[in-house]
Amino acid sequence: MSRAARWILIAALAAGLPLGQAALANDVNLLYGQKSLGEDEFDVAGVDGQTQWGLMVNLEFDWPVALAVDILSSSDENTESIVTGIQGYDLAFTTEVETMELDVGVRKFWDWKVEPYIGGGIAYIQLDAKQTEFGSFLGNPFSDVLLDDDDSALGFWIDAGLIYRLGRKFNVGLDIRYSDSSADLTPVGFAESIKLDSGGTHYGIMLGYHW
Repeated sequence: MSRAARWILIAALAAGLPLGQAALANDVNLLYGQKSLGEDEFDVAGVDGQTQWGLMVNLEFDWPVALAVDILSSSDENTESIVTGIQGYDLAFTTEVETMELDVGVRKFWDWKVEPYIGGGIAYIQLDAKQTEFGSFLGNPFSDVLLDDDDSALGFWIDAGLIYRLGRKFNVGLDIRYSDSSADLTPVGFAESIKLDSGGTHYGIMLGYHW
């Protein structure tokens, strides 16, 4: 089973846990936007602004709040050339970073024409990073993998946004979110790991279906 399929299965199971009682209403929204990673190392490598896709699910029961189950995927890749100052020595680094995030919690909606909401809960975030050094020295090419590791941990998330109902069945909206978690990644050839923030600030637009 692929990594994406595993995450979709986890999200489906998490959404299905309380379905022993019928939901009064449901929302499924496709989210597109950006995730900004706050770690300085990501900024230096040029991968701090990631394209993000996600799926946001709201299940409304006879409760004051709705159950929220969201799955978010973001990634970025960048190559940075280094000025070595040495004739015949060319050096560059390629960095690839991907995060997968499962957010489970609650959301409070206000039943207006344009519905504002706030939410929050537990985040489970996986960070996968790979960095490769490559170049040439006196015409001889070389390539070395400096980092190729992943880690996951629990944290938290909070969000706020607006949903506008197009008729009775369709939604458009905006979502702003902050998530916090960390990952311990070990560079190749090192015994000690480095701790990196795997959460970040998320901005997105959504389009969905309501029933």
